[in-house]
Amino acid sequence: MDQEADLPKCADDIHNFTIKSWNKLASFYSEKHGTHGNIFHQQLVSPVAEKLLDIVHGQSDINILEIGCGSGVFARKLAELGCRSVLATDFSEEFLKIAISTTTEIMGNNGIITFMKLDATIQADIVALGLSRFEKVVCNMAIMDMSDIDALFSGVYKVLNANGTFVITVLHPCFNGLSVQRGIEENWDSAEYTPYLKITKYLKWTPSYGIGIEGQPEKQLYFYRPLHVI
Repeated sequence: MDQEADLPKCADDIHNFTIKSWNKLASFYSEKHGTHGNIFHQQLVSPVAEKLLDIVHGQSDINILEIGCGSGVFARKLAELGCRSVLATDFSEEFLKIAISTTTEIMGNNGIITFMKLDATIQADIVALGLSRFEKVVCNMAIMDMSDIDALFSGVYKVLNANGTFVITVLHPCFNGLSVQRGIEENWDSAEYTPYLKITKYLKWTPSYGIGIEGQPEKQLYFYRPLHVI
């Protein structure tokens, strides 16, 4: 497949394709991640995000916004940690249906978490949530799935209060993007093996089709960006 030739032709088409893809993939990803997230989320993403958000169990009386909540795994964790209010958002209606159903089954209607459809590529929709409304905003493992992030940063800046914190978790794009090739070199003299990474197109990125979980029903678009763009 010629990745670039096969892409939707304009920005709106790319964005709409992304939303449709995640609506199709929502149930598959939710099943694979489970109600508490996969081991990667439980052991790496969640603990780091909690630390950066400075959330202490039972001492986190804060109002927090989550961008890209998926099936609601981290939103439920925030509620368990004692956050006063969690507004968990996603642009996928199917993910939100699963998040609401799963959260109600596990936690009931506790009044802490509100799930809402939000397209974080539209600044006005973020700002409409309320100026300086939130103490914290978090976006876990989602910006590589967003066709545009300028609106996200400018919108979050407006809805955070003066001392607010915005936390993003993301795989380092240099070592985890679709342009990374992994291999092993053999040294014939010493019979030793050296692993290596071959990195191409890091600075010249384009949307690319890829697989997040083996066996998913269709490919998704990735928007890996170099760190200076993020």
